[in-house]
Amino acid sequence: MFTARHLRLAQSAVTRQILALEREAGVALFSRTAAGMVLTDDGHVLLAHARRALAEIEKAQAEMESSASRIEGSVTVGLLDSMCALVGPPLVERVASEAPAVELKLVSAYSGSLADWSAQGELDISLLYSMKMGRGERPPMISLFSGRLWALAPLGAGLSGQDSVTWDRVAGQPLAVPTVEHGLRHLIDDVAATTGAALKIRAETNSLELQKALVVGDTWTVLPAGVAAQSVRIGVCDGAPIEGPEIRRTIGLAGTRPERATRACSAVLDVVRRVLDDLIHQQRWDALIVSR
Repeated sequence: MFTARHLRLAQSAVTRQILALEREAGVALFSRTAAGMVLTDDGHVLLAHARRALAEIEKAQAEMESSASRIEGSVTVGLLDSMCALVGPPLVERVASEAPAVELKLVSAYSGSLADWSAQGELDISLLYSMKMGRGERPPMISLFSGRLWALAPLGAGLSGQDSVTWDRVAGQPLAVPTVEHGLRHLIDDVAATTGAALKIRAETNSLELQKALVVGDTWTVLPAGVAAQSVRIGVCDGAPIEGPEIRRTIGLAGTRPERATRACSAVLDVVRRVLDDLIHQQRWDALIVSR
């Protein structure tokens, strides 16, 4: 907790500034307690906006101070949990090679949270499901590609990555599924409702790693192709793409608004698209490109 001494100001001066700020805001920003002053709910709201404003000022300063031939600044990229292991390493490597002065920040979260943070301006670039998620306004998005969902089952279930498994068979198994905040759960529930399947949900989790680890005994799960195929390749699970119906999720790219775009953002955005194209063409991602 900062005190007037930390700010090198007299206590009376700090108090006057707080009172003036509260008068201008029209609400109480601090609660006075015996232990000191703590932020009210309105104070936390103002603090969040102030931090974003200061971050924007820092970005503007970095952009103005950069030379014409040097790309630098801070860029925050949001990734779905299921994308981190595939996209993160090549993205970091290429940005370090092509734009070494760029400070790259990677954030991992559910699609709904990424959508909210993108709309609020907290993310410069995000890769997320192209579906209605999140509490606020959806950021403008470009659909990049769609990828199939796979079923993961314990070893010995007879699934092969070269063949498909029917949705009816998957829906009839005890399932470990994501929690309702996860975009993948919405997709699973929509398919179940459309097909009239009564899912046997054994466990719900907000952890991708735990969801994979729960595939033991007779428990199955449903995951994106890139994550599921990796588990099959290393021999820890059986798995196969789902059909009847084939289930796909569309991945979209949300960038920063034009008025907030910097040269660093544009450079990283280009790298992101090339990394995704390479992963698909290297067949490390079971995907169908729907936009270039």
